[in-house]
Amino acid sequence: MLDLSNYILSPEWSILSSKAIFKETYYPCCPEPYPDISFYILIERQSKFYSYILILPCFLLSWLTLVLFWLPPETPAKMVLGR
Repeated sequence: MLDLSNYILSPEWSILSSKAIFKETYYPCCPEPYPDISFYILIERQSKFYSYILILPCFLLSWLTLVLFWLPPETPAKMVLGR
């Protein structure tokens, strides 16, 4: 198990599991072992983050653009919204 005490929580990702595997390999050419450490971290993306930050503002801007077409051309509010 990895020490995640210094991990700073992220609104985009959550860590589901983590592990480290230590392995020593001996080769015929050399008497000393060669250490190998592999880290495995399983993360999950938080889709709510993207819907609030990206998708919702784009939807609102598209909706406001359509509202401009529903207003009559001589309406003064159309000039205010179209700036």
